[in-house]
Amino acid sequence: MSILGLRGSLCAVALGVAIFLVVGTSSRHQNADESLYPRKDYSQDVGKIYHDLGCWQAKRKDYKRAIKTFSYALQESPDSLDLYDQLGRAYECDGNKTRAFKTYIRAIARNQHFSDVRFGCYEDDVYSGDQGNLLLGSSEVWKGQTVPNKSLLVYTPESDADTVMFLRFIPDVARKVGRVVLVAKPSLVRICKSLKHCTSNLEVIDTSSCLATLPQCHCHVALSQVPAYLNYTYQNVPGRAAYLKPDQAVVKKFHDAVFAKDISLKIGIALDASKNLYRDINVLSSLVLDQLIKCSGVMFYFLPTLNSDKDGDYKIESIVHHIKISELKNAGKCVDVRNLCRDWVDVAAILAHCDVVIGLDNTVMHLAGALGKKAIMLLPEVADWRWMCYSEGESSVWYKSITKICKKESTPWDGLVSRALKIALAADKKQAVKF
Repeated sequence: MSILGLRGSLCAVALGVAIFLVVGTSSRHQNADESLYPRKDYSQDVGKIYHDLGCWQAKRKDYKRAIKTFSYALQESPDSLDLYDQLGRAYECDGNKTRAFKTYIRAIARNQHFSDVRFGCYEDDVYSGDQGNLLLGSSEVWKGQTVPNKSLLVYTPESDADTVMFLRFIPDVARKVGRVVLVAKPSLVRICKSLKHCTSNLEVIDTSSCLATLPQCHCHVALSQVPAYLNYTYQNVPGRAAYLKPDQAVVKKFHDAVFAKDISLKIGIALDASKNLYRDINVLSSLVLDQLIKCSGVMFYFLPTLNSDKDGDYKIESIVHHIKISELKNAGKCVDVRNLCRDWVDVAAILAHCDVVIGLDNTVMHLAGALGKKAIMLLPEVADWRWMCYSEGESSVWYKSITKICKKESTPWDGLVSRALKIALAADKKQAVKF
């Protein structure tokens, strides 16, 4: 072999070794970088990119860009309830309550569990409007069309609060169909029947009835889908004034048993609430009880909640709270009526006697608003979509009679509770029923 050939072979070997060392070193650096700074694989999930970017923009309070980003994300992932929630909150924070309302209504029409999306108590799947055709006895889904010769079966949401809130739409539904059959939980049947004063073609069925006995209807719809199908907006929500009426016989019964001798200002207190919604519920309820003890010339009525405890709802029966309530009772400042109610008609009758209500409980406060009762709702920093909590200082979108007091960052609860009590103590006694 010539010297030139040997030299060429050595050069080639040296070049190969150099390339091996460079590639190996680069690979080791890359592996080290990835272990220190793990990379997200977005190659197959464009919606996830937009979701994370929108959350980052919202955290920086760049809400207009966040709105655009979440809108792009929904185009990629149109079935994501979380994206609907993020987009609605961005609209709220940007001051566009109209678009926020529309977004929320669209979301709850897709899935009844949307109410719990902020707290992780939901299944992120598309709600199927015809999921129970055999159960419901009809295959046709009603989507807001006028069908005067047909009967419509309306089934209610799982949440009592949502049912009370959406009952306002039943009269409008009844004007579009020949007959409305409303299927409700046992605790809500009597309160649903109170709509008959303005809806003559309404029939209310108890869900505890045998499913085989449900009447055959031409079509069906979920009550929570109605506002989207009838194109309601933030401006034209019906029933902002009272749309439910308490049963006068039940009102009279509670008057004779509880309220007959009470001539003081009567304030209803609804402290039961979900731990998911109020992370510091123990602190808040203790503050409320402490401030009630300081008040004079007022009678407080502790209102019940009839919701099941399946999701770990908070109850005010802890030892400390029980002692404070006993102290209020001994001072003649409160009446505990929580054990006197078997359904929401009984709660409505007690609310009718109250001049004003202060509360945390979703269903009790929705019922107070539906009855047109003056009420103050204490809301955490992040409440569910129903209350649109980023617009404090105005009445609820659903009820003219409810004032919202919202907790903000670094704002202590004691100041907010004091404000709520100050508003309540200034209430007019004429709000309560008189006999």
